[in-house]
Amino acid sequence: MKKFIKKSLPCLLLASATLCTASACGGNNPNKNKATLYVYSFTSGFGDEWLTSLITDYEEKMKDVEIDGKVGIHIEPTAEKSDVDGSQMAGRSETVYFLEQKDYYDLVAKNYIADITEAVTSVSPYDNKTLESKMFEDQKAYFARQSNGQTRYYAYPHYFTSFGIVYDVELFDEKGYYFADGYSEDAGLEYMFIQSAGDTKTAGPDGEKGNADDGLPTTYQEFLWLCDYIATIGNDNPLIWSGEHRHSYLSHFINALATDYEGLEQMRLNYSFDGKATDLGKIVNGAFVKDATATDIDGTNGAELARQAGKYYALDFYSDLYAKNYINNKETEKTLFSGTYSHLDAQNDFLSKSGKRNAMLLDGSWWQMEATETFDYMGSSNSANSKQNRKLGWMPLPKHEDKVGEKATMYDIMYPLCVMKNGLDPNGWEYKYSLDFIQFANSDEQLAKFTQITGCTKALNYSLTNDQYKALSYYGKSFYDQYKNADILFPYHNNLLFANNQLTFQSLAPDGVSSPLYKSKGSNGMIFSIEGNTSATDYFNGMYDYFKELTIWKKAK
Repeated sequence: MKKFIKKSLPCLLLASATLCTASACGGNNPNKNKATLYVYSFTSGFGDEWLTSLITDYEEKMKDVEIDGKVGIHIEPTAEKSDVDGSQMAGRSETVYFLEQKDYYDLVAKNYIADITEAVTSVSPYDNKTLESKMFEDQKAYFARQSNGQTRYYAYPHYFTSFGIVYDVELFDEKGYYFADGYSEDAGLEYMFIQSAGDTKTAGPDGEKGNADDGLPTTYQEFLWLCDYIATIGNDNPLIWSGEHRHSYLSHFINALATDYEGLEQMRLNYSFDGKATDLGKIVNGAFVKDATATDIDGTNGAELARQAGKYYALDFYSDLYAKNYINNKETEKTLFSGTYSHLDAQNDFLSKSGKRNAMLLDGSWWQMEATETFDYMGSSNSANSKQNRKLGWMPLPKHEDKVGEKATMYDIMYPLCVMKNGLDPNGWEYKYSLDFIQFANSDEQLAKFTQITGCTKALNYSLTNDQYKALSYYGKSFYDQYKNADILFPYHNNLLFANNQLTFQSLAPDGVSSPLYKSKGSNGMIFSIEGNTSATDYFNGMYDYFKELTIWKKAK
């Protein structure tokens, strides 16, 4: 691997399973006298445990209901990693689909998916609420389509997919990887962190003592100091990630940092193209200098958003991190920058307690379910090493010093949604109970169970009861707390510019390299992603050069 110059940017998804039931796998079929509804789920990193639980609960709820001359309903699931395109739905038996990474407007325009307005807007018998009431305003604006003067829905949000840092709370507790209250950086690295049980931690990112984030890094600089301390004093590996998926994982990380800096209103401009951009700027003598006045953004000048401060500071922070010798030395090149080091390898090494420990993992919010096999190998469900009992936390992202104390903003990645295929008889039982199943799947009780099983949330606005919250794993509580206290940015909008150019603006790289939002043009005219020996300044400038030449802005005039 080539050596990178100072401030350089190196190279910047998921398990599958198939459910087997009596009707699918032979033997006596106890469901032959029940109505059968077929459901598909793209398993992704979340697995199928949540789906199995959902089906069990629904079948129990419907066990005495007469349907199509039969009693009860049986859900026949297909849960696998192989994706289903809209064009394939008509020829498949499944009526309800849980999908991700789909162009919603394209599915609607080509009549692949059915109108599910009834399920979304009618009061559910399962919790006396409408599914629409659980949607965020940006979701309502995006998913609501107008037809003959009426608002219609053709899909409903599914799980929430964020990206960030997972940390080993047990290791942090054991080694004292927390900033000591009143520390002085002049005293030396070894004196900046707690040394004994009597030491008190800093207030942490939320600024209030007595919370789970006490002692965790608040700023980019503190995060770098923490990594230095872990590597030198603690003799552990500070941070690992999947080398195989480094292109997308690292660009997701950079985008998460940029989103948290910009906040909901400013980052939303990258999809709405309607409002004032207040912190655009240029690099002058190696420093970011903000424009003197705000810029009105519309569909003709969206390229200006490539100059957002948050994007530069995120790139600059990552380049500082990469400059550390414990990140880009020959040993880490075999893992963090190797195409053979998978996300599962990284999760396994993060969870391992043998040898040199790994303090933090860069991964998606779904990682805990994706690592189920490793958890199961390490111990039973009642052991200290189980998913439920192992103390692992979702770390609040460190902030640029300009943004300390501001509310966090989290970013959804995968565009997950739930749909019903088109072509069902509106008067038939399959149509009726497909809508009913969608309502049941998104009832308050099932949303809570999804969170308890996966440790993650649905991409909806809902709250757990005290008892439901107590049943979460340590990681689940950590993630849920941050989700509930953050602004949530969904990377879409209902304007035509976004609708007609989703691949340009979406956060997930269709080419498997890096986010389209972070493509850059070099001085030689070559288009590259976050993986070259280029400085943060040059890369940032090249992003603007790349975006301003796209023809989409001219078409918007």
